[in-house]
This record gives sequence, C-alpha cells and structure tokens, in this order.
Amino acid sequence: MPGSVWHFIERFNFLKKKTNKNIALYGTLIEPYLMLSVSLLISSIGVIFNPFLILLLLPTFFLNKRFIYFLLKILKSFKVKQYDFISPESSNSELYSSIKCESFFPLRAFLIEVFFIGSKFLAFLFCLNIFLDISQINISLMLIIFCISWSIGLIVPAAPGGAGVFETFFLLFIGNAYPQNLMLETLIYFRVISTVADLLLSSPFIFKKYIFKN
Repeated sequence: MPGSVWHFIERFNFLKKKTNKNIALYGTLIEPYLMLSVSLLISSIGVIFNPFLILLLLPTFFLNKRFIYFLLKILKSFKVKQYDFISPESSNSELYSSIKCESFFPLRAFLIEVFFIGSKFLAFLFCLNIFLDISQINISLMLIIFCISWSIGLIVPAAPGGAGVFETFFLLFIGNAYPQNLMLETLIYFRVISTVADLLLSSPFIFKKYIFKN
C-alpha cells in the first residue's frame, strides 16, 4: 500500500478512537495541507528570482476562518472519495457544529509546521556540509529548491514520504549550480538520516503496541 494511503488511514483510525469521526477525518486532512502551505510560503521568498512565485502564498490564504470549511470540503472530495468506508456523510451544518474554529487563523499549528520544516532543512544543510563548504552555498536558493521539491514529494500519493520524488525534483531544480554527484550523495545521506530519525521517534509507540502488549 502506498505510504501516504497507509499514513492517512492509520492516523484516521487512531484519532477516531480519541474523538468523533468528523474531527478524525478533517484533522487528518488538514495536517498535510498545513505542511504544504508552510513549505510553499517559505518557497515564496523566491519571488526575488521569479515574480510568479507569489502565487505560492495562496494555500496559506485559505487557512483563515472564513475559508477553512470550504477548504475542508474540497480536501475531503479529493482525498477520500476512494475511501467511502471512512468518509462520514455530513451536511454543512453538521460540519460547522462538530468542528469549531476557535481562532481566525491556526497560528500555533502553523508555527509548529514552520519549526518542523525548518528542522528538516537544517538537517539537510548539515548533510550538505559534509561534501561542500557551507559558506560557498546560496542558502536562500537552496531553501527555496528544498521546500518546493519537498512539497512535490508530499503531494505525490504513490511515494512513501516522497521518496524518490523529492530527490528527483531537487536535482532537476538545482541543475548545474552545484556538482550533481555531491548533491545526490547529500540527498541519500539526508534520506537515510530522516528515515532513521522517524524510526527512533516512533520506537516507543512500536514497543508499546507490538512488544510490551505481547
């Protein structure tokens, strides 16, 4: 099963035990959209290179309270139309009553996602510094390419964690600005370290659910 599908269903099943089905579904839908919005917002600093990148601000615009319910409906129609067994049949009034927005904009969640993506980019720079002198690197350009490539890897449904997709687009966008062989080695290091970090962070849950339980 593709990684993003497995992720989606597992998160939904976990949240459903803690809350109602609507919150479980829409909470699972909005989290990757938050990550995408933050990543594209950071990428929009590339407007200094290309004015059309200002359009990358649009996903963040739809996170405000006036548009969030419309956004949730759109996300549901795109993501769960093939998963009818987890999609609650809810009218607009039921959606509004079961999910109440307490603030105009989800600032706290947004800042957490900024920290999350920022930490990933910092880890990437550490990997890059193994092969290249970091003082000779255009950090802003590298950040823009990293975020756009990571965003594409996030939305491709068949790639677990964007594996392969992120790396391919990163190499495509970076072009000949830096040696491709060194970029490829950096991406491999980054992918391995990211995967190991995910496994380490999830290990308490794995031990609790599968080992200590038996």
